[in-house]
Amino acid sequence: MQELDLKTIRQRAMRSLLQDGILEIVFGIYLLAWGAALDVNSGALPFLPFGLVFIPVIIKVVQRRFVYPRVGYADFGVANKKGAAGSVARLTASLIGLSIGVFAVLIWKSGIGLKLWSTHMLPVLVGVLVALAPLIFAFKYRVTRWYAFGALFIASGFAVQRMNPLWNHMDIIGAELEIDGGIALAAGLALFIRFLRRYPVQAAEVRDGAR
Repeated sequence: MQELDLKTIRQRAMRSLLQDGILEIVFGIYLLAWGAALDVNSGALPFLPFGLVFIPVIIKVVQRRFVYPRVGYADFGVANKKGAAGSVARLTASLIGLSIGVFAVLIWKSGIGLKLWSTHMLPVLVGVLVALAPLIFAFKYRVTRWYAFGALFIASGFAVQRMNPLWNHMDIIGAELEIDGGIALAAGLALFIRFLRRYPVQAAEVRDGAR
């Protein structure tokens, strides 16, 4: 019973830590970058997976600038801060898998059988891969909005195939990742704005910053 209570408390604490929308913003920007690079067949494609190294750093910098002055650094305890770091690591690992998977498939040479696969089955596979990170968060921490993200990302793999019959697989996957990234970014920005309004900077922090 006590173990169950601790698990519930930690889940609630993690939901509180995830309320600022920063994770969604970074996730959305990364997907948008992939989509844009695929649309123009950019030479930056091989280097995008390395951008994942900076995700935890970016999140930490933004949190120090906007989150900690409002809700503090240790409000949820050491164990949950470690949990937050582990969650970012899992998200990063999921994105690494997505990056490697998409890049490996897209470097194949075109062919008749591959064309059917790449324009119909591949978008669904990419949608499932993109949905992995949200669904991990949803199941582990009961973050309701991430269930919705997962469902929308999978659905995008089916919907994007019908947007333009002239698109090749690069166009389709690029558009899919842009759609998914746009969804995550828009949601993250809405959450971030709500967070800033709900938790103004403490008076002491403002005075310190003015000195």
